[in-house]
Amino acid sequence: MSYKTELRKALTASTASGTALIPEDLEPMIRANLLSLSPLARMVPLVRADGNIHRVVRRTAHNASAWFEGEMTAAAYSESTYARRAAEIKILRTHGQASDFMVSSGRSFTDVLADEIESATEGLADLFEFATVWGTTDDLVTRAFTGDAYQYNGVYPYILEDGASTNVVDADAVITLSNLDSLLDVTVNKYRNVGDMQYLFMMSPQMLSKVSGLQTLIRRESPSVEFEGGFVMETYRGIPILPSGFVKPSGTASPATQTSTPTGAGGAIALGTGTYRYKIAAITLYGEQIASATSTAAVTNGTHDYVALAWTANSDAKLYALYRSGAGEGDDDDNYDLFDIIAAKTYGATGAVTGNVNSYQDAGAKAGIATVHPMASGEEIIFLVGLGERQGVARPVLMPSVGEPIDALVNYVPLVETTDSVQFRLKSYHTLQVPWGNLHGVIRRAQLA
Repeated sequence: MSYKTELRKALTASTASGTALIPEDLEPMIRANLLSLSPLARMVPLVRADGNIHRVVRRTAHNASAWFEGEMTAAAYSESTYARRAAEIKILRTHGQASDFMVSSGRSFTDVLADEIESATEGLADLFEFATVWGTTDDLVTRAFTGDAYQYNGVYPYILEDGASTNVVDADAVITLSNLDSLLDVTVNKYRNVGDMQYLFMMSPQMLSKVSGLQTLIRRESPSVEFEGGFVMETYRGIPILPSGFVKPSGTASPATQTSTPTGAGGAIALGTGTYRYKIAAITLYGEQIASATSTAAVTNGTHDYVALAWTANSDAKLYALYRSGAGEGDDDDNYDLFDIIAAKTYGATGAVTGNVNSYQDAGAKAGIATVHPMASGEEIIFLVGLGERQGVARPVLMPSVGEPIDALVNYVPLVETTDSVQFRLKSYHTLQVPWGNLHGVIRRAQLA
């Protein structure tokens, strides 16, 4: 029986003439469909959240007391040291409805509502994938990204938080197998004590074809592995490769235009006197896009308070990545460093989206990340992600009702009919658990040719 047929059956009241005597449970079907639409969401293990703030224990140093000793030596006790990383549970929701007019003039009630539920599930699956990779909130300590308070941190900001100097490979050239090896060297080959993790490469389908071709050229076998649900992936050195549409920029720069203007008269700016250049890149549902054209600001220390950045808002943006060159450096992508990731949406008092962000004030307080430069046309991103319930990426889920099973990732809520339509909500209360960002890695600016 197809998913759509099962969904229609579950939506049909058991008391109606000619229907099933025992109605189907709707939510398991919705969750199963969501996980089939998002392989990454299916592969990330679920753990039970311990409250609205989920805390995961991180071992920061090993017990180092092992050594050669004499027969009667007194015990010298030692222990590892630990720290906790907190992640706040966030609310992910989508709403749908089937209008009475559409029902009357088109198909049956269950057909229309089933279509709407399927469409809403697809939207939620895309949001899961985006948040797992790119989501950025405002609680990182070292990087202190402005972020978006309504998002949770995905793998990317955690990599920048814990391993920006070691776990970011700036290819800036055609991809080679050595680039992939570099990620494995700083993760899989370095941290042998995280053997419970299942590592996973993420790259575009075109990049996957390129990597497969490189393995064939050197006569290295390119086997495949099958995951639960019948999803088959090719591998590199035993690591599965997940084709993803969330890591390759589109063909146009976004935002299209932006300006930077030194402002103020108090002289409180932390930037030194000099000419600074800026680029801005929208991070949409499908990842970081090609950066905007350059804008320039001539700053005078002791005169200006900040550089006012303004741009044409991209309505598809979920975040913006802000890049700045050093004083007097030329207009070359290698000179631009990421210094902040900010929200792309404005919110009202209740958390509802009210508009699009199109400005920023750079007072120079946030330092740039020397390994992260803006994306240009023809460049892509590759991720290496470790999945695991203890030290790897996992998804802590907060159950809306006491006693619900751990797999209750998505909940279907029928709403009171207030207009000529049947309305519903899909909701999920969860976050992402990434104890150590330096167990994962990213290759930026990788080219196909």
